[in-house]
Amino acid sequence: MSQQFVRGFVAPLDVILAEDTLLQPDVLVARTADLNLPAAPELAVEVLSHSTRGVDLLLKRERLQRLVAWLAPQTPVLKSVLPNGEDVRSVQLAKRFTLGRARKRSFWQGNGALMIAPTGWPWSVWLFWNADGSFRNVYVNLEQPHVRDSECVYTRDHVLDLIVYPDRRVVRQDEDEFADC
Repeated sequence: MSQQFVRGFVAPLDVILAEDTLLQPDVLVARTADLNLPAAPELAVEVLSHSTRGVDLLLKRERLQRLVAWLAPQTPVLKSVLPNGEDVRSVQLAKRFTLGRARKRSFWQGNGALMIAPTGWPWSVWLFWNADGSFRNVYVNLEQPHVRDSECVYTRDHVLDLIVYPDRRVVRQDEDEFADC
C-alpha cells in the first residue's frame, strides 16, 4: 500500500478537473498521487477580490466542492434586512421572525474572515481574527445547504449557531432567537 503524501502550492498552478474544466485556485493542497490526474484537490483557498468574487464563489466552489474563501474587509456581500432596509436585530425579538426579509448590498465589516462552506452540507465554518492578527474564534453557522444561480450563493440561516474559542470553550449563539422562531 502506498503512502499518501500531501503538498501545498501557491498560484499559479492549474487544476484540471476534466477535459473542459481548468481552474486556478490561489492556494491548494493536494495529494501527490492526484497531481497528474483529473482530481479535485484536498483543499482550495480563494482570496476574494471584487473582480473575481463571482467566479470564486460560484464556479470554483461548485467544481472543487472544498473551496475555502477569504473575505477581506469591505468585500461586497448581500445582507438579509427587514423590508424597510433596517437591520433585523433593530426590532424586538418577538417581532424578528414575523416580519419579512429583503436583501441589501453591503460590505463585509470588521477584520477579514475565512469561510469554509462545503457544497451540499447544512453548515459553514467561519474563522475570525482580532485587529492585531491574533485568532479570535471559530463560528459554526447552521444553515440550509448553499444553492447558487449565475450571480450569487444563497442559503437560509437555521438561527442557532456555535462559537468555539481557542480555549475550546463552546458557546451556543442566538439561543433566544432559536426559542422564539
